[in-house]
Amino acid sequence: MIQIQSRLAISGESIQELYNWFINEILIVNRRYQRKLVWTYDEKEKLIDTIFNSYPIPLFLFAEVENGKNEIIDGMQRLSSIFHFIENKFSFNGKYFDLETLATTKSLCDQNILIQKEPKLERDICAKIVNYKLAISIYKNSEEELINDVFSRINSSGKKLSRQEIRQVGSDENFADLVRVISEKIRGDISHQDIILLNKMQTISIDIEDGTQNSIKASSIYWCEKSILSKNDIRDGEDEALIANILATILTKMKYRIANDELDFYYGKSKTSNPNDIKKADERKLEIDILLSSYGKEKLCNDFLKIFDLIKILNINLSSKRHFLAIFVAIYNLYFYKNKEVDSHEIFVKSLYSSIDKLETTQGGVWARDNMAESIGIIEKLIIDSMKDSEKQVINNEKITEIENFISISSTESLYYDLKQGFHNLDEKNDFNENMFIKVMKTICAISNNGKNEKGIIIIGVADTSSDKDKIEEIYNMKNKSKKVNNIYISGLNGEISKYASFEDYYKKIADLFEKQKTKFVNLGKCLLEPVDYYDRHLLVFRIESSNNVCSYDNKVFYRSGPQTSEANVMKVIELTERFK
Repeated sequence: MIQIQSRLAISGESIQELYNWFINEILIVNRRYQRKLVWTYDEKEKLIDTIFNSYPIPLFLFAEVENGKNEIIDGMQRLSSIFHFIENKFSFNGKYFDLETLATTKSLCDQNILIQKEPKLERDICAKIVNYKLAISIYKNSEEELINDVFSRINSSGKKLSRQEIRQVGSDENFADLVRVISEKIRGDISHQDIILLNKMQTISIDIEDGTQNSIKASSIYWCEKSILSKNDIRDGEDEALIANILATILTKMKYRIANDELDFYYGKSKTSNPNDIKKADERKLEIDILLSSYGKEKLCNDFLKIFDLIKILNINLSSKRHFLAIFVAIYNLYFYKNKEVDSHEIFVKSLYSSIDKLETTQGGVWARDNMAESIGIIEKLIIDSMKDSEKQVINNEKITEIENFISISSTESLYYDLKQGFHNLDEKNDFNENMFIKVMKTICAISNNGKNEKGIIIIGVADTSSDKDKIEEIYNMKNKSKKVNNIYISGLNGEISKYASFEDYYKKIADLFEKQKTKFVNLGKCLLEPVDYYDRHLLVFRIESSNNVCSYDNKVFYRSGPQTSEANVMKVIELTERFK
């Protein structure tokens, strides 16, 4: 304890000073254990009112990490709310922060980075708010294990946390991490890395009230769209609890009932101090860890999303968590244990709805193991006749959720992601454009130079402007065939493919060209070309993983500057080399 106290610096800093930290990108968030940004406007405004009245607010806790950054351990929701108020994201008593109060915000306003909203809050009130002193503590030279432990201790006893949030907070175990990753992929609040700047959290925050720009609307999340969960359920982490129950049911092969205390046990937690419950929690956690290790975390993630994408494609309407769990596990069992796949979508959906009508799932907090297994068995029997033996086709690789995630994140993480409409000219001749292909090769080189063991994605078959989308639809007679995701249009490569005998022929041409170009790379690392289906659209995805050294292509070095790929001069090559040390 003495050692920890000696590393704990406690001080008072004004809101203005912490906002400077924010603008200078000093504040970071570890998404492995931090909660989602889900505060309502009412909660945010109450915080500003507390500050305005000079009432005390709880301590903010940071950990000093490398590169002069401060990792937020406690206070992320409050800090984000304060900074959003300053940046005119919401009002206080019907008025907006006067951006001319601070030199920083005035400069951002002059550059049109921030926009002043009306009516403006009185300047003296704004000054009073930004001069308010926040109590902060900073752990010096903190190890990750200490940060995890402190975060868990602070948050696990929080009265406002839901039961699922208590399970997840501060946990870096494989099961908890898998639940988090899958949940984020389905909600869409994903990030390229677990450690991100607080500045970027707004774009992946969940807007419960559907009123904030540049955030994820809770009503647009799959669970809410299908009325399986409410917006408040998302806030409380009920989507994560549902996913955790499905994963546990798959791993244990329906061995346990669905209940809150059982779910606690999977996380190695017990609601009581009873020695038998504590022992059961330890044993259950060990069981899940062994089963997950044997299955493979990444494989289970991919298998889960494959079944989820199928349910999404079929547009099945399920109005309860238990119906979703039963149908999900039934389809999963047929796909992965009996090697089946859907034959006719229409017949399959009719069979599913017929099975739902026959289900008698119990209500309440506990779903008995026998009742759950019976429900899953009924569904399997009723839908198996609408399925066929799987042919294991290589080209059939549908990844709906993953593609939408990549596109959503591409706007904020353009160093690692790039989108291209295709390899053919959008004109009357519609010829293959080798220069477009070469540009992709240069971008592969540039992404490879983001640093040691970094990953990146290039998607072919996506139009990033409405004009390109319109050209594609006009040239290939595909009007209204593009799907819009975050102002990006997934048009697919179907038009280009129509110039070839089949998708396989098109894919073979691109793959052969890529293999020839690989000889021009030095220190490429890993780069895989993968055919992917998005609903009825064909796409190509280049998956890039950098090596331990600077990459070059055709005797030149390239790098990413925002969404642009540029050739590096001598000084830039030296700078890039530093990234790999």
